[in-house]
Amino acid sequence: MKVGRYCLLFILTLTFLFPLMAKDVVVQSQWTSQPVNIDGNSQDWAPEILNKWNKFKVDYGFMNDGNN
Repeated sequence: MKVGRYCLLFILTLTFLFPLMAKDVVVQSQWTSQPVNIDGNSQDWAPEILNKWNKFKVDYGFMNDGNN
């Protein structure tokens, strides 16, 4: 029975600690003058729009076209 209590305590501790370790990142969206074309071509995205996520070596960005 003690093992069950320790497991429950461990799970509850993790449940409350994980959100404290999270970091909020605010990503600004840009308006586009033409519809966004999802084709994997990086020429559609200006370098100042993209954000770097160094941990995974990825660049990402968000754009709005008035419909979405």
